[in-house]
Amino acid sequence: MADAVCPAPTRSLESVAVGYNVNVLFWEGLFNDRALLDAVAMLGAPVLRYPGGTESDYHHWLNGRPVEPCRYSTCRTWDNRVLQPPALYQGFGSFTQGTPAFFASLLGAVRGAPLLVANMVTASPDETLSWLIASRAAGVAVARVELGNEPYFAQVEGTANNATVFPDAESHVGAARALAQQVRTTFPAARLAQPAFAPRIDLATGQLDPGNDTRMRTWNERIVAAGAADHADAFALHFYPRLPDRAGRADAAYLADLGTAAARYWRATRATPQWAVLPPAKSLWITEFNVSFADAAELVGTWMHGLFLAQFALRALEDARVELLIAHMLTGNRQWQTVVHPGRAPDVVPAPGFESYALTAQGRALAALAATLAGGRCGRALAQSELSGVTDTDRVAAWLLTRGTVERMVIVNADAATARIDLASAGWQAAAGRVLTAAPLARITGPAALSDVPAVAAQGRVEVPPYALAWFERTR
Repeated sequence: MADAVCPAPTRSLESVAVGYNVNVLFWEGLFNDRALLDAVAMLGAPVLRYPGGTESDYHHWLNGRPVEPCRYSTCRTWDNRVLQPPALYQGFGSFTQGTPAFFASLLGAVRGAPLLVANMVTASPDETLSWLIASRAAGVAVARVELGNEPYFAQVEGTANNATVFPDAESHVGAARALAQQVRTTFPAARLAQPAFAPRIDLATGQLDPGNDTRMRTWNERIVAAGAADHADAFALHFYPRLPDRAGRADAAYLADLGTAAARYWRATRATPQWAVLPPAKSLWITEFNVSFADAAELVGTWMHGLFLAQFALRALEDARVELLIAHMLTGNRQWQTVVHPGRAPDVVPAPGFESYALTAQGRALAALAATLAGGRCGRALAQSELSGVTDTDRVAAWLLTRGTVERMVIVNADAATARIDLASAGWQAAAGRVLTAAPLARITGPAALSDVPAVAAQGRVEVPPYALAWFERTR
């Protein structure tokens, strides 16, 4: 939330963090793998979200894997309502790495408190409380808890389980309130988040995607009316904007469209009634974000993919309520395996010679962003006057951050033109930094595919090459 000690037009960045969603289901021993622990440390992520997204709804914390019957034919809630076994979890029979002890080993590679996602589908409130207590005993800080995953979706993983457990928004609020009361009794300092719906926008029309059904479209209005703000410190949101397809266009025309997508999507989101209804006094946690490649499979793992995520994160910070930016995901599904562990199914050991997520386009871009934001106290997006040398401000996201006498700047340039930024009026004369850049449609799967070079800013002018992420620092 905005902090009064930050002078206008800056906002507080004290609680802002970039993190990653952790998927616990993919191979035994994953969280003891030295290469993975080193890669997580390389990412510099202060927040890991655990035990993941949809799998959190079926996670049995004591066994470290999905609830046993939900892997076969008879799946029930803790209060004996019949559910459908999600097909995704039937292949993960013996894996046990999702216990608090295993997660604690992974947390040893990062700084900061994790985000824990409560199982509100198959676990009782008492079970969840036992999990949090066991997590604390294992050395896992219980500072942030998300009260469920995506209850606004009636259909998930081919099942109607969400609608069975939560027929409407009000029923979820009631369950979340009861769980929140129990959690606060044992963990009074924990901050709790209520899941809210971030509508998907059709960028071609600027309107809500017709796939958003009535349950989704009315979810935020109904949870707020039901009193969700009374038990929640924050509202948790997931973003998967659908990128445009090439539609026969040449690279230049396609990239020109992609370069403005993050800015256009963010403006369209903030103009929706679903966004407007979220209480101004509550924090917003973006606990999953990536892009949908339904129309743009060729973009998976490209440098443009990384630039989009970094752009989107900086745009999101323009709303002073936004605190967490958690990418989906650190390890995981078949889509990600094509980049992280090429050619392998997700439930096997890594292929020989695999590249860490930390070296992919997404990992490199978000790690740079996380490092730049770390320690920032106040920040602001650059003003139009400071971007006067930018061809199209929708393609350039740029922020200034301060902490004491140290001032940092981060710029994401998703344009084919060099971004020239004049900061003399802000007191900048000289600064040192680095620039990451690559061919925008090149797949980044290791350090050799990306240029990483030192850079300087002189006479208050910064020049960022096309398709680059750059950051600079100076002492005032």
